[in-house]
Amino acid sequence: MAHFEKLSKLGSANAKPVHLFMLAMKSPSRKAFSKAIDACSEAGMVHLEAMAKERYASFLLNQDKDTELANEYITSSYWLYQDWGAHAKALQLSQQNDFLKVSILVMYISLVYILSVTHHSRPHILQKTKRKAANSATLSTAASSVSSSKKGGRNSFVPSYTVNTTLDIRERMFVKR
Repeated sequence: MAHFEKLSKLGSANAKPVHLFMLAMKSPSRKAFSKAIDACSEAGMVHLEAMAKERYASFLLNQDKDTELANEYITSSYWLYQDWGAHAKALQLSQQNDFLKVSILVMYISLVYILSVTHHSRPHILQKTKRKAANSATLSTAASSVSSSKKGGRNSFVPSYTVNTTLDIRERMFVKR
């Protein structure tokens, strides 16, 4: 840790996010994790940002019992892992957190809609996306029935993200279970 602290003081752009993340892991607090996450985001370190958000969500669940905020950070971490290409880690998160399956389904449905509107000349892309959405729908239906029977019932909302890859836009919304 001293090495990254020294590099950070010397102005290394890559060392600062690593150092702040290590500090947050050593002495966890909301402020420490927020600093680390912001630094990772500013430096464009998607992999480290995903890990920091996942650890922060764990901290929120264990220390503060803030489930709603923790779920938002887990969802964000899931999408960052996907962006980074760590698909196995993203799959692991979705298997550990039933609410993510609903988010994934909504994203695929949104993506199918976007593709159907914007990619008339590329039907093969639309077909692949529809297959993925159908596979996710099967997983999500099972997860939805499991998660709706848990605390919160059918009137609770889960965070969901829509993605427009053409315009590089992500929007967060809440979907009723």
